[in-house]
Amino acid sequence: MLESRTIACHLTTQNIAHLAGLDARDVDKALSDPQAVPIEQRYGIAMRCSYLINSLHLAGNR
Repeated sequence: MLESRTIACHLTTQNIAHLAGLDARDVDKALSDPQAVPIEQRYGIAMRCSYLINSLHLAGNR
């Protein structure tokens, strides 16, 4: 999910963190080594990024 946003939308991990209300270091870590991030934290990141993806899709359809 994170990788697709960085590639498809040209977002940096800092952009994603800011838009999703996350710590940029956590986003960087989840992108580079997901297994190093506790499952609860990965779930939280995934949920916030899911909302971000939906928002980006809705904005792109206008």
